[in-house]
Amino acid sequence: MGPGEHNGNGLRVTTGTDARNLRDFVKVWDVIYADDPYAVRAFPKDVIRALGRTDRYLSRGHREVFILRSAEGRPLARAVAWFDPVSAHYFDAPTGFFSHFECVESVAAAKNLLAAVSSWLSGLGAQQVIGPMSPKLTDARGVLVTDPERPLYGTPYNLPYYPDLLAQVGLSPIQDLLRLTISLADDYPQVHQLADQAKRRLAGLVVREVRTADLENEVRTIVEFYNRTWVDNWDFLPQDPDEFWEVAREFRRIYRPEYGVIAEVDGEIAGVLITAPDVNQVLHPMRGRLWPLGWRHLVRKPRRIREFQTIFMGIDQRFRFAGIEAVLISELWHRMMSKHDVRRVHATWILESNTWMRRLAERVAGPENIVCRRSRIYRGDIANWV
Repeated sequence: MGPGEHNGNGLRVTTGTDARNLRDFVKVWDVIYADDPYAVRAFPKDVIRALGRTDRYLSRGHREVFILRSAEGRPLARAVAWFDPVSAHYFDAPTGFFSHFECVESVAAAKNLLAAVSSWLSGLGAQQVIGPMSPKLTDARGVLVTDPERPLYGTPYNLPYYPDLLAQVGLSPIQDLLRLTISLADDYPQVHQLADQAKRRLAGLVVREVRTADLENEVRTIVEFYNRTWVDNWDFLPQDPDEFWEVAREFRRIYRPEYGVIAEVDGEIAGVLITAPDVNQVLHPMRGRLWPLGWRHLVRKPRRIREFQTIFMGIDQRFRFAGIEAVLISELWHRMMSKHDVRRVHATWILESNTWMRRLAERVAGPENIVCRRSRIYRGDIANWV
């Protein structure tokens, strides 16, 4: 047995980012979702590149790829383990994470996989494990616990047995994430009135679109703003602008200035609201393949997307409850609706404990126009696994 292997119950766990391990990492997804009507297959080259040795996260944290195989070598489950040295400052103990979790419906498979993950994390000093989530905002978080449907880009999708599977191996729910799908059935005059009131109160308020001509610097500014404004949230870990830009630059060609608005007061950022089209509408029929016909969807359909999702909304603490959120929503509404026939907006990654955000959505759109979907993050004590 090599240094990157762990055996148990006839099952074998391999680790590493060699070519075979990464190919089988992709293959696990294919084993589980081959005939699933909702799943969106990522481009294998993108998955392999993201988990390769050039990942900038490796300069500030630890990461390992795990594959669980049958005795015959067939890949059955996968996960990526992460340890961020600063986690103890933001969670209640040194914390490891697991993401990209996929597993056949087998308690033994899940238990062996997560035992190997926990053993690796323990060696780095972690005392608890949380997941599915990673220290990077660009990775999906949680497992879906509501009825399955085609996922939005960057949001979780899994088969219905996943929540029970994680509970059966000894993990406990720690946080639910909500996705609020808002049907745009009105002009919502109330939010525009609140925005007008805030504009009259706040001298020096200017609202602008995202500067796509200087998108790299805009992304860096927004990430730095995120690090300041989200620091008190449960799931916060500092984000690295370089890492975020690696993902954001892939969307340069389809991103439009009106997709995001930034509120500034006397030249300083007071609030940010960033959205993006749900590109999974395009990626879903491609099944992770550009050829022979997938490229047609990629070229022709982005402009037809009628559903958008929030990527980030943040308000500087000095301006909370000053109406900046209404200003951002109102401005985005006017700019987006004048150019795009948007029918639904998905507010994603809302912590269940974030009652302010939930009430804001209900106040703007009305509860009758909102559908809530839920994903769940779990935790476990590493001492119970090693």
